[in-house]
Amino acid sequence: MKTFVLLCAGTCALLLGGCTAYPVAAYPDSTMTRVSAADLPRGEAPLKLKMEVQWLMNGQAPDTSALSMQIASPGPDPMVLRNIMETAFQQTGVIAISQLDAVGVVKVTINDVSDIAEAINQGVRLGEKWGDGHVTGKEEMMMSLAIRVGDRSAHSPAVRGAFYSVIAKSRLPDDPRLQPARAVQEDLFQQLLIKCLLAMDKDGSLQRLRAR
Repeated sequence: MKTFVLLCAGTCALLLGGCTAYPVAAYPDSTMTRVSAADLPRGEAPLKLKMEVQWLMNGQAPDTSALSMQIASPGPDPMVLRNIMETAFQQTGVIAISQLDAVGVVKVTINDVSDIAEAINQGVRLGEKWGDGHVTGKEEMMMSLAIRVGDRSAHSPAVRGAFYSVIAKSRLPDDPRLQPARAVQEDLFQQLLIKCLLAMDKDGSLQRLRAR
């Protein structure tokens, strides 16, 4: 049970804004190529779309039907995730999420492809540490977009990125890379979103969706 609690602690803190007593922080994957919203095409009003968000764990929807003695994969609060993505879209200047005057729908699929077995091992190691022990885990995500406007549709490729979460028993290590976990996760989602939109701009999908 301790392993399960430690495993869920990091996920809850990252996705729900802090629902654990364990100190949690994170830092970006320095090997990931960064992009900017300034790289996206401008000059036209943002495309107003409704939004659907799907969260997957290694390609599967989180299992909420596990029995009391089983480990159910934790998932994020849908409203928290939706708010994060709505802000991310707003910052691109290409798509604005709107429920009133939307001309279509964008479906965002986020697939957590982190190694669950390794996360459990990290939880075991944290439980065995003394004092101010801590463990570091790699959180890997994939994102893709599916957009429908009238009878036109377009899909982005799935893009991948990661960050590192640090969970401590009582005190986080003194590491200048550490940032609030929520901020690091939001930055990753913003980067993945921009990369999806850049891919759709490159193959002409965005232009076709705007065609009258």
